[in-house]
Amino acid sequence: MKWLSLRVAGACFAAAGVLAQVTVQVEFEQDQYLADERLRCAVRIVNFSGRSLLLGDYPEWLDITVEGDRHFVVGRTGDPPVVEPFVLPTSGRATRWVDLVPYFNIGQPGRYQVTATVRIAELGMEITSKPAAVNITAGALVWKQEFGIPDRTAEGGAGPEVRRYALVQSLTRKNMTLYVRVTDAYDTKVFRVVEAGPMLTFSRPEAQIDRRVRLHLLWQTSAKQFTYVVVNPDGEMETRQTYQQMDARPALRVDDAGSIRVHGGYRRVGPYDIPKPDPAALEPAFAPVAGTNAPVAVPAPASENTTKPKAKKKS
Repeated sequence: MKWLSLRVAGACFAAAGVLAQVTVQVEFEQDQYLADERLRCAVRIVNFSGRSLLLGDYPEWLDITVEGDRHFVVGRTGDPPVVEPFVLPTSGRATRWVDLVPYFNIGQPGRYQVTATVRIAELGMEITSKPAAVNITAGALVWKQEFGIPDRTAEGGAGPEVRRYALVQSLTRKNMTLYVRVTDAYDTKVFRVVEAGPMLTFSRPEAQIDRRVRLHLLWQTSAKQFTYVVVNPDGEMETRQTYQQMDARPALRVDDAGSIRVHGGYRRVGPYDIPKPDPAALEPAFAPVAGTNAPVAVPAPASENTTKPKAKKKS
């Protein structure tokens, strides 16, 4: 009997040792998000147990809990898709990303605590992370416009489906950021919140809707730099470009064909443009063509390290 007790105690100590050597941590890309913005949570697992572990092979292997104020457990709207088997070798690290917005009711502004629990079936144990805090803000509404979608019928068949574009600014990472929110006409159903980009606090975004009910947006991001984006009714960003101010400030204009374009300044082609530019267009630098916004290549400036001719020594 004494021998059996010693074996049980030894097994418990061994399990506790393995538990201490497998750690789970929850992290976020930033500490503040706009309500209904995509909110990705990173679950990081470190294995120093001395053996390889099979994870992700059944739905219950990873459980995420979200709590609001006063430890109120936030309700779920679904189960995140986490089944994806993988082997985590000893001394290895793995990260699994989960977007919380589609599966948890966290659309209200406030502070939330997120905890992850990893279950290891082959060891018969579970490890729970420390809570990670994240803030959800409402932001400030700066513009909104309802629009009908001609090729989509509203529920009940009473005319075209009506949605709403809204521009919201929020202070994130100590910078002012502009967002586009696409909702139904009553602002009760959010289809998507997309981050348009940073903006100056005094900038007044210019917004127009074209014949295809796409939102064209132009705003100032630095002293002489402007960002131009086009967002479709589903909240997908179709275009993102950067313009530099010359004599005239860039502005949105409707051409003779009824298309909305940027007038004034010149376009600077960059690696974060949408659609993605041809890599050959990124070098050398770009300058404007007279009378247009089209970029043209010009010789790159000489490097500071360019070898200069040596001065002649005085006799």
